[in-house]
Parts: sequence; C-alpha cells; structure tokens
Amino acid sequence: MTKIIRTAVVGTRFMGRAHAAGIDDLNRFFDLDAVVEKTVLCGVNEEHTKQMAETLGFKEYSTDFQSLIVRDDIDAFHICTPVYEHFNQSMAALLCKKHVLCEKPLTPTVQEAEALAYAAGESGMVHQVAHNYRYMPAVRLAAQMIKKGLLGDLYHFRGVYAQDWGMGDGAFSWRFQKDKAGAGALGDIGSHLIDLALYLCGDITRVAATMQTFKKERPLAADKGEGIVKEADGSGQMGIVDVDDAFCATAEFACGAIGTLEASRFATGNKNGLRFEIDGEKGAISFDLMKLNELQYFDATAPRALQGWRTIQVTEEGVHPYAGLRWPVGHQLGWADSFANEFYAFYSAILNGTHSTPDFGDALRIARVIDAIERSHYSQGFEEV
Repeated sequence: MTKIIRTAVVGTRFMGRAHAAGIDDLNRFFDLDAVVEKTVLCGVNEEHTKQMAETLGFKEYSTDFQSLIVRDDIDAFHICTPVYEHFNQSMAALLCKKHVLCEKPLTPTVQEAEALAYAAGESGMVHQVAHNYRYMPAVRLAAQMIKKGLLGDLYHFRGVYAQDWGMGDGAFSWRFQKDKAGAGALGDIGSHLIDLALYLCGDITRVAATMQTFKKERPLAADKGEGIVKEADGSGQMGIVDVDDAFCATAEFACGAIGTLEASRFATGNKNGLRFEIDGEKGAISFDLMKLNELQYFDATAPRALQGWRTIQVTEEGVHPYAGLRWPVGHQLGWADSFANEFYAFYSAILNGTHSTPDFGDALRIARVIDAIERSHYSQGFEEV
C-alpha cells in the first residue's frame, strides 16, 4: 500500500498557490515512494479559502490554524503566510510534532530565528526554509563544481537581486513595516541572495553596508487579493515606510573570498533579476535567473588560446541535477519547477528519518548576516556576523 503524507498549506495567496502547484509536480514527476496529499488549505477569509481549496485540489479548507496543528491526520505544514506569522505558526507546529517547511525569511528578527532554530533542533521533526533557488539545476551544478575544486580557491562573490515593483504608486502594506517584515528588500529578496552566497561560498564573517529608503510614505492599501503591489484605498491617508528599499554590502568570507551583495525594489527595468558570479583561481561561474537553464563557466586552466566563457545547458539527464525528471533534454524548466525539487528534499527527509537543507539553522545564519548588515548601516563601519 502506498504511503500517504498528509499536508496542510497555510496561506492562500501567491506562495500558497506556488506550494500547492509544487506538491502536484512532486507527485507527478518524482519517485518519492509516497504520495503527498493536499489535505487542508488554511486561510483567513473563509469564502476565498474555500474557493482556492477547490481550485487547487485540497480535500478540505479551514480558517482555524490552531485546530489543525493538533490533528493526528496532518503530518506536515507548509507555512506560506506573511513573515510576521512565521514564528508563531512554525513554533506551534513544531511543538505539536509536525514537520515544517516555512517560507523565507524565517522570521523578522534574529532573536525569533534563534528560538525557532533551537526548538526545531529539539523537536526531532524535519524543518526546512523555502529558499527554492538552491534547488535550480544550474545552482546545484555550480555547488558541485565548487566542491570538486574546479574553481580552486575562491576569490570573489558578486551577487545582485534586482526588482522594480517598489517604484510607482504601490500602496503601503505589511512589507513596508519593520515590526511585521523585519526588513525591506534586505529580508525579502536579499535573504535569497545571502542564502546562495552561504550555500556556494560558506560562512560570511563580517560586512560593511548601507541601506536606503527611497519612498518614505505610501498611501494605505485596499486589499485587492493576489499581487505584491497593492492599490491605494482612496482615503488619502499615508503609511510611514520604515524598512529599506535597497541595500549594498561588502562581505568577507571565512574561506578568504570577498564579495558584494545588493538587492533593490527600485531597480528600474528589472522584474526578477537575480544574478551572481563567483571567481576562483582555476575558473569562474556565472548565473542569471532570467536564463535559469544556463550556467556560464570559464576554465582558467585551459590553454590560453582556448579560454573563454562557455554556456552549459543544464537539461542533460544523468549529468545535471534534477534534469530529465520531467522532460527530454533541451526542454526548458521554469521558476516554478524549483519548488518540486526542494519539496522532494523535504519529504524524502520525512520518509527516511533524516534532515533537509536549508534548515532552520541555516535560516539563523542568514538572519545573522541580515542583522550585521543593518548594524553596519547605522555604525557606518564593518560589523561581525
């Protein structure tokens, strides 16, 4: 009889839908030795939650999170709510002996991240943070190349996450409030960039950084459902923005490399521009999310006359991580495919009694880098991580 892992997804908007689709893809394409059942979709608005549960194929819907965490027929939780909900919901699920996959960033503060990382470690449950970019084939291949020594000693990490949705007339929401979001571009998209830097190059030891808020006030929002950008409610009232719209940081790594990290919501013309380059003594690699099926590689050990950047298409089955699981070679994967990849790690750990990464301890490392960047902005000097 096929084993069934029963799952509740908490959150009905953008990320809740992404996770539901990722579970479907996991069941369709991966050899998991189990079926992940979409048991319950949990939201705030009953009418909307019921509609989305039917659309996304959940067996049930609920607006009562507290009643779900004590149910014996739910094994795992996907926490896809706003950042300020993550701590209470993840902690409650862990204490009720549920496996937890939480969206990023894990919490608004280092202190909450420390408490969750400790509780997760003590719980014996599988805990993972949804940094899905780690699970793209090109990024996975980059990690393998670094581990095999193809780049030699690492010298530089240059990373940028550039979006422009903060520009224009978007209204005030929780994303612009420090007590709810923790940070602005730094926490929201910068956490992805920091995770990649840690994953590929190892620990960051200290940083020097600056942050900027370009738009200090925004009109209060009317809740129009899905998008990140909200419309104004027409009242004329304004909310004070107390998080960053952009940050730039220099970083020193324990391995001896130095790096730059930058994220912005005001990067004109960039919709989802995540890019990084890593330089080493023997070679270099470069990745651009807008070309996510490609990894650029420079082999500095080749004869000088033959040196040059080359493009690796990461769709070859049996050669590139996660390639060939869905479509034949050369048939491109997309952004959403990375969710099934990371969910495979999460549910495999549940089945095998192991753990998956990035876990809550990794999320704490990210939170400490974010905290150091914020401290550096105010001290105007280097801060230890």
